[in-house]
Amino acid sequence: MSGTSQPLPSPTGAECCTPSGHPPSCGSTLRPERFVTVPHSPPFTCYVAQPPGGAPARGVILVVHDIFGPRSGRHARICDELAAAGFVAACPDLIGDADERASALNPGWPSSKAHEVGIVCHLVYRIRWMLKAAAAGKRMDEIGRKLAATLHYCRGAHPHAIAACGAVGFCWGGGVVARLLSEAGAERLPVPLVGGVGFHPSHRGWEAADVARPLLLAPAGDPHPIPRRSATFCDPSHLARAGDDPAAVQPGGALAQPLADRFGGACAAVPFPEMLHGWMTRGPLADAAIERDYQRGMRLAVEWLGERMKA
Repeated sequence: MSGTSQPLPSPTGAECCTPSGHPPSCGSTLRPERFVTVPHSPPFTCYVAQPPGGAPARGVILVVHDIFGPRSGRHARICDELAAAGFVAACPDLIGDADERASALNPGWPSSKAHEVGIVCHLVYRIRWMLKAAAAGKRMDEIGRKLAATLHYCRGAHPHAIAACGAVGFCWGGGVVARLLSEAGAERLPVPLVGGVGFHPSHRGWEAADVARPLLLAPAGDPHPIPRRSATFCDPSHLARAGDDPAAVQPGGALAQPLADRFGGACAAVPFPEMLHGWMTRGPLADAAIERDYQRGMRLAVEWLGERMKA
């Protein structure tokens, strides 16, 4: 079906990922029966996991996949674990798996080549970025409509009333979550949005400048820091970063610090300094440290969003 992601047989890097981050991986723990078709124009596929036994849900969590699509990595497993914790978890296919399509949707992350060959190539890259950024806004509007359609589907498919929703984004999806948390993004949703979590998020600033709902950042660390900027945030956020994510999403960074200044403890940057970009969805769990911080990240998302849904 058109719009359905496929596993990556020979995965490559994407512009929104740090050069040192984990490469893409083919999907694991997929339950094909949980992929559904969401009515839209055109329709799209979505992985939906419900709480066990038809129990009432604590809310819906939109799982916004990384640049490689919902059938890659651990996106399905993450949905299943969120459902086991009492949420309806839905991961819609927003862009497919093609690297070039993903980069067109998210043009702001400097490619590693631009930094390797120096300032001339960097300037060329920036011109390319400006040309692509205008088109990206329209594409992000379509992504917002898909997320709203996903929530409509979840409300209709779940046997009990759903009072609130949250979002968890990975890599490119972290930037999408930040945009979703703007007043304009939240207003188009059919369920009240309580906040979002961004794991190893690809933030550049322009997609996060109007955040109006809480955002938790969970980053790694980045050799290509984002320039400082002035941001106008309207509500708390929570940041959790890995060891190679940008300085902006680290504690005290250009994105994290304005949130902390404005909202205090309601907004936080939770660092994962031993991890590399992509550990939540793509890091090998055979590595004991990655397994430990994956479990820590899941607890962080469940507890933080669960508390906000109770408020």
